[in-house]
Amino acid sequence: MTAVQRPMSQVFPVSDETMVITKINRPEPPTPPAIPAQGATPVPAESRPKLFFPAVDGLRGLAILSVLLYHTSWFSNGLFGVDVFMVLSGFLITLLLLREATKTGRISLGGFYRRRFKRLMPGLSITLLLVVALTYAFGGLKEAQQVGEKAIAALFQVANWQQIANSDAYWEGFGRINPLAHMWSLSITEQFYLAWPLVFLLVFWLCRRSVLAVTLVMTLLLVASAAVAPLMYDGTNTDRLYLGTETRAVDFVAGAVAAGFVMLIYGRAAERKHFRTTTAATVWATLIGFVMLVTLVVVSVLTTTYHEPWLYEGGIAAMAIVTAVLIVTLCHPHGPLVKVLSFGPLAEIGRISYTMYLLHLPIFWLMQKSLPTIAPYALFLVGGLLTWLAAMFLHYAVTERIRVRPWRAARAVPTAILVTVAIVAGAWFVPTFVEQRMNPDGRPSIVLLGDSLSGDFAEALASDGRDRYAVVDGSISGCGISGSSRTRSSSGVEWPRTKECEIRDTLWRESLRKTEPIAVVAHFGWDAADQQIGDTWLNPCQPTYRKHYLTRLDSAVQAIQVEVPTATILLMNERVSTGAAERAAVICYNKIIEEYSASGKVVLLDFNRVLCPDRGKCLVTDPSGKPLFMDGVHFTPDGRRFIAPLLEDRLAEALTPTAEAEGN
Repeated sequence: MTAVQRPMSQVFPVSDETMVITKINRPEPPTPPAIPAQGATPVPAESRPKLFFPAVDGLRGLAILSVLLYHTSWFSNGLFGVDVFMVLSGFLITLLLLREATKTGRISLGGFYRRRFKRLMPGLSITLLLVVALTYAFGGLKEAQQVGEKAIAALFQVANWQQIANSDAYWEGFGRINPLAHMWSLSITEQFYLAWPLVFLLVFWLCRRSVLAVTLVMTLLLVASAAVAPLMYDGTNTDRLYLGTETRAVDFVAGAVAAGFVMLIYGRAAERKHFRTTTAATVWATLIGFVMLVTLVVVSVLTTTYHEPWLYEGGIAAMAIVTAVLIVTLCHPHGPLVKVLSFGPLAEIGRISYTMYLLHLPIFWLMQKSLPTIAPYALFLVGGLLTWLAAMFLHYAVTERIRVRPWRAARAVPTAILVTVAIVAGAWFVPTFVEQRMNPDGRPSIVLLGDSLSGDFAEALASDGRDRYAVVDGSISGCGISGSSRTRSSSGVEWPRTKECEIRDTLWRESLRKTEPIAVVAHFGWDAADQQIGDTWLNPCQPTYRKHYLTRLDSAVQAIQVEVPTATILLMNERVSTGAAERAAVICYNKIIEEYSASGKVVLLDFNRVLCPDRGKCLVTDPSGKPLFMDGVHFTPDGRRFIAPLLEDRLAEALTPTAEAEGN
């Protein structure tokens, strides 16, 4: 259906960035001046044609600051910033749909989708292109692979389902930033934008264009969507529910209900020459809004992780409703809370919050690459400032100019196709280019298998070694060989087994068949942490764990020998001061590794002695005093430069000259 075309002079322009209800300037018969009711405060004449909601922009500003703070790990609480954004998205889009429907009696679906595309896709496409290019320049193989997968998924608005399929947690552990880890929420939002206008159009038609009836139906939909997560929750699927589209629908529907109430309360007032509000209404709106805001902040601070069961037993829905009520109160024209959240700089941050959200993790990632040990507070303050500056430029100099330009399909469609091809091609081929850079022809090959730290070893040898070996990175983050369903780190955080780990043998075969290695280096230090085997938690100091793990080690070694029977297998132990497991557990784990190495099937590569040479006292800095580790587990760039020659020396000691000659 198409909207009735009207001259632009008859319609006040509406920006998607501004929460606003406008009126149509229709000729009206003269009316006598309205007499304000006792205790009422008339709105100034210049604001009569339209109602702005700058306090809602201020709420968006608070939300993006909360997200930035959360992603620096400076303050690990503050989980609901993304939820606030989703509720605000439902509010804004439904408000726009209600305005159009009540003015024209219909919805222009083509116009809606065109506006959404122009508003969202330019910034997203530019961000994805930049991240793919920067990953080629500065990233390792595993980063290139992860970025490639996430970039394609984000481009086609399925990033949340890609993370679910790969069993990727919302926020990676040990402080390592993924530049596209936040794309899941944008994909859910786009999925809502795709489906909601169709749902709204059906509801609006069934309700015979009654805003009141539409709001009541949306309230019923809110109740239904609030029940989805509790019905699906089984105690083990928090990642699935947190990232799922159907379980997140409650946020958007709550915002839609808020839009219905705002339209009922303020929609008709926009058509009148005088909008009056009583002092009592202002007091109640302020009081309710303040209670909702305090509730949102307090609960957010007290929620330490998104794995908490209460979130999926109605908590996410409850916080969505709290946010929706807060939004309605912020649409009131007066009150101290409205005044505070309408503060100019805060509202301005809210207006560019989408662009800031796009850019903040890529900027944080680059900063962490340059300054691996940067303090979280510095990452927030400096990274936040850089994010704001970059977002201001991208928003006002690029994406807003694209948004306000007339739509020309003959120009827009080929451009969109070209950009899509560029992103997909870059995301697809960059990992191959990075891998070729690590594994040049003419050198003996080393394959590294194991957890994410083995990936650090691979990157160190390839980038900071003496160019003695070609390197194949076969690491799988968060994956050992214990066969556990969950791993519990020393901090108490539990990590489920990843999808990649479930197909570990297949991935190993692919890595081993890429070359004819003279050696395979295996590091499984992730298994030094507590492992859930069946229904029981075990640690390396327990006899049951020792017996189980020796069997698993033998199976892993045999699998490697089948693929590369002539290669020397070097088995690494773990550094006793690792941040992934308790020191006592690591000591027990290393004894198991040493016991198996004594069988003669593998050669022990004593990583622990390299970094802990002085009676177990481990190095934390290089000779010049630069930190070796960025998070207690993974190496800084200085750490990789320090460990690379030491690792090469240990490899040279373990490999016979004959073996190296054969590799040449």
